[in-house]
Amino acid sequence: MSQGRYEDAAKAYERVVRLQPDNVEALNNLAYAYDRAARYEDSIRALKKVISLNPADAFGFNNLGRRLTKPANTLMPSMHLRKHCD
Repeated sequence: MSQGRYEDAAKAYERVVRLQPDNVEALNNLAYAYDRAARYEDSIRALKKVISLNPADAFGFNNLGRRLTKPANTLMPSMHLRKHCD
C-alpha cells in the first residue's frame, strides 16, 4: 500500500477475507485500503465486522471512530457515529 495502490490492496485483502473471513488483521487492513481509496462505507462495514469478531479490539474501535469523524462525514458526525455503533 505504500505506493498508493489502494484499490489493488483492497482487492488482495478481499481475497484473503474470502478465504479467512475471521481474519481480524486482514479486515483491519482491508478497511484501511478502502478508506484510502475513498470507499468510506466499505471501510465502515469492514471495521464493524472487526469489532463484531473481536469486541476487545481497541484498534477496530479507534479506527471506526476516526473514520466516522473524518471530513467525508462532516454532515452531523455524531448522528453518523450513533448510526454505526448500534
